[in-house]
Amino acid sequence: MPTHAFERPAQRYALLQLADGTFLTAPGDGSQRVAAAPHCGDEACWQLVPAAGARKAHLAHHSGDIQLFGTVVGFTQGDEDPLSDPIWEVLVPGELELPEGWARSGSGGGGGGGGTMRMSVVVLEGPGALPSEYLQTLDEQGFVVCPALLGERLLGRLRGDIRAMRARPELREAISGAPGDSTLNGGRAAVAETDGKVDLVNCINESPNFARMATHPVLLHLVSAYIGTPAFRLAHAPAVGIMKPQDLAVGDDGTLVTEPQHVDGVPSGGGWHVDYPLHDMRSP
Repeated sequence: MPTHAFERPAQRYALLQLADGTFLTAPGDGSQRVAAAPHCGDEACWQLVPAAGARKAHLAHHSGDIQLFGTVVGFTQGDEDPLSDPIWEVLVPGELELPEGWARSGSGGGGGGGGTMRMSVVVLEGPGALPSEYLQTLDEQGFVVCPALLGERLLGRLRGDIRAMRARPELREAISGAPGDSTLNGGRAAVAETDGKVDLVNCINESPNFARMATHPVLLHLVSAYIGTPAFRLAHAPAVGIMKPQDLAVGDDGTLVTEPQHVDGVPSGGGWHVDYPLHDMRSP
């Protein structure tokens, strides 16, 4: 069976999240306009260009039309936490056209120009390619892989949450059925572990990071653009299924450890994983 390797992106775009949860965007049409959007298409992709000082950078829109200047002023979970997202104070120059209701500081004021505006944004790790490139691949091939889309910081928090759930004895209850069924286990979080698989159901009850994973702003943009409507909903509560590779087990710390074969000679591990509706298909 052929295998395919997808390399980790050499560099990533940044997503600038505003206080209301939306993202700072620019149209990329040569104009000096910024706006806010709930999802992240090409308009929301920025590049960090280092400036003097470890915590200073220019935040340039990928189109090259707009450049902001920012300084790191804090972190969402503290300076010492490597999984924390940085909070930047961004200077918005007076020549930029702002949405109605965005007040400027300094001289002038109003939405059409004037004083420099300062705003705080959380800088999230963005995609390794423009969302339009993902969509083009999806149209041409019928599927698309977005390598490392979650980013190291969110993925690290998810791994920590998974370790914490597996370590709680009260979550290890006998459950059966589809892991994504929100009524499973009475709607409560639970962990079901077998020789071949670890199922964590209703994860959103334990940590908001699972909701952030399921509703990733680039993923939502791709789905909306592909089906041609924003009228879609999350199908079920976020769940995690970890397939254990053959002869390996998932240790308590989340790492893979070597595990001997069963006494009946059948290798441990779950092998290939297929999901809805593929698990109902019959060979070949």
